[in-house]
Amino acid sequence: MENINQEVTTSKDLKLYISFLKAEKLDEIIPEVIRLSYEYQLPAMKQLEGVRAETIYHLTALGITDFFNDIIEGKPIEGLLRALDDWKNRKVGTEIKSLSYEDIVTGYLIRKQVLIQKIQEYTQDSLLYITWYKN
Repeated sequence: MENINQEVTTSKDLKLYISFLKAEKLDEIIPEVIRLSYEYQLPAMKQLEGVRAETIYHLTALGITDFFNDIIEGKPIEGLLRALDDWKNRKVGTEIKSLSYEDIVTGYLIRKQVLIQKIQEYTQDSLLYITWYKN
């Protein structure tokens, strides 16, 4: 599994796609991630009740930007571990007091769904789409 993940996350095409999203689509992606987080009832979102929408947007923007940078740099696993460590040590996201495995897994599924939704705005290469979707 690690080899498959490494191939996909270090792919030149994936890095170019993520760079495109970061430069051209970030303002569309952030609200979509927030919307899907509520739609899928991400447990951490319950802890954000009463938090200003601007704060939620800012926290989401930081997370997505870091996620994109980690993929571009070919270090998505290290980025995940760093993000968890930053949260654990209260460097970011102090509004969220606890995270569950469900938060982590569902959060990554949401990000993957958004990446898949936007791929047609980047390429019409169906083979590339199928490869990313399967992984």
